[in-house]
Amino acid sequence: MYQMKKLFLSAEVLLQFTKPKEGKMDEQQSLRARRNSMLVQIPLCAIFLTALFWHIFYLVKGYLPKVSVVNFTEKISYQLPFDISRFFDALAVGVFSVIGILIWYFIQKREENHKSANSGLVSLAFLVAICVFFVFLVSPVFATMVTVAGVIILNILIFILDEYKNKFKEFIFVSISMNLILALGISISILVKFGGVVGLAAMILLFSLYFCLSFLIFCILTFIKWGIDIVSHNRSRNEQIEKYDPMYENSD
Repeated sequence: MYQMKKLFLSAEVLLQFTKPKEGKMDEQQSLRARRNSMLVQIPLCAIFLTALFWHIFYLVKGYLPKVSVVNFTEKISYQLPFDISRFFDALAVGVFSVIGILIWYFIQKREENHKSANSGLVSLAFLVAICVFFVFLVSPVFATMVTVAGVIILNILIFILDEYKNKFKEFIFVSISMNLILALGISISILVKFGGVVGLAAMILLFSLYFCLSFLIFCILTFIKWGIDIVSHNRSRNEQIEKYDPMYENSD
């Protein structure tokens, strides 16, 4: 009996020792555990449902559609080097699911440490991506123009906010998140119309272009800000000289 009681006490001590710390550590661990479960469950579910859809399509129609030409408009088209079966959509959907979950996780993790305007800007990018998804199915050219305008406007908003001034890492993080979300909006539309492999290739290309555009915007606005700071500094210095040196005005 004494040995059993001693064993239970040892188990309680062990549980207290291994219990996660309260506060931030506990929240981070729960967020990490939620991310891990989502990374397994959601992509597998998406892959299974997509594969099931095309399997049923094959049983009903007797064939699987293949993509050989990507027709964005009547005048803009691209001939693929080989035919791609739509069954590969299942793998592409899994990759898109993983990317979406990782974006969600890093945004949530960042907001725990930095209470800022991240959520507002990223939510705005998410709304733009949803609109672009539906618009692209009707007019790809107009949807592309809307996305480029969204990239420009959102990156300017990041820079204008006081929180992000002189914080290159913060700008890069929010810009990457928004560019990925906007690229996903068009890429998922391309997946629906032209297949998953084309959608993945489009996402890589679009994200690279959007990121280069964001970096260019950041450099231009930074140079403009430096110029304004130099002019304001020289003006304040001249005012101080005029205030303490009356002969300065007559020196001109």
